[in-house]
Amino acid sequence: MITESMEYARSLGFAPHPDAIDALPLLGDLSTLGPVEEDIPLGLPNGKPLYIVGPADDIDYIMATLRETVGDGNFEITVPESLIY
Repeated sequence: MITESMEYARSLGFAPHPDAIDALPLLGDLSTLGPVEEDIPLGLPNGKPLYIVGPADDIDYIMATLRETVGDGNFEITVPESLIY
């Protein structure tokens, strides 16, 4: 699931956080697990990516990247109530 989500993020134009890359060895040798038999659903059920705004996000960068990779109207955005002023 972790590596699938990292690949999904890459397909949207986002590189994994360096800490995620550094943490992968902690999972051990994933190749010994064999192939995944089930699809891992990523994004919303309608296939759209969902961006949930975080307090330290570079919103302009993230929005520009999503617009470039999937286009306007092809992703959802949620702003947590705690971030609305």
